[in-house]
Amino acid sequence: MQQVCSLGIMLYLIKASYTDIRKRRISVWEVAAIALILFLLALIGGCMEKERLYSMIPGLIILFVAYVTNEQIGYGDGLIFLLVGMHTSIMELMGILLLSLFFCTILSIGLLILKKCEKRASLPFIPFITGAYLVRMVSGWM
Repeated sequence: MQQVCSLGIMLYLIKASYTDIRKRRISVWEVAAIALILFLLALIGGCMEKERLYSMIPGLIILFVAYVTNEQIGYGDGLIFLLVGMHTSIMELMGILLLSLFFCTILSIGLLILKKCEKRASLPFIPFITGAYLVRMVSGWM
């Protein structure tokens, strides 16, 4: 059941990455539907533990920061972290968050050095979350 959920999240992250790159928006309804399906699968499979609820806290914090900063961080990023948090431990989620920030930093530095963007440019973040989640899946990390 765990592998099926991981694969489902990965496929959705790929789709959300494409949408985030093209439109700079993702559908709240899609994320909500995927989250509901994962929640029901976790309940049926008996793997909805208290720790999974704690793993949703970083997503809630990101949503709060998005609200306070007038969407300097997108609501979609917080929703994606809520979704991933439903399926991973808090340590895995923090690893995914840090690795996605690392990937974003490396690309940003490269773009700035090559003068392909301005200092205040914004990048879609979901592709970096997808890359970090893929590293987690492929490497068996955590």
